[in-house]
Amino acid sequence: MYSYAWEQFVNALNLTVADTGTLPSRLANAWLNGLYLLRENDLAPEEWQRLESIRERLSTVTGQPSIGTVHASAALMSEAEASDHLKALLEIFIGLCRSK
Repeated sequence: MYSYAWEQFVNALNLTVADTGTLPSRLANAWLNGLYLLRENDLAPEEWQRLESIRERLSTVTGQPSIGTVHASAALMSEAEASDHLKALLEIFIGLCRSK
């Protein structure tokens, strides 16, 4: 049921692990690597709510054409906040694995 979402999370989390940037940068890159393409019907309702929360946080800064909204929003995060969001992404992925 959630195979498209599973694929997007595998790609995003692989990138996150291989990336050597800051945690906010890794979060932004993971998001832009395909997680932003996910829609409500791709996830269970509780997982969708968690993803939406991250989407909202990565959309807080607008009008930054040189780096984009996602990277500008992530740049304002602390390492701890970005870490919390990355952990949430991992937890969503674990839920997808369990439902597969």
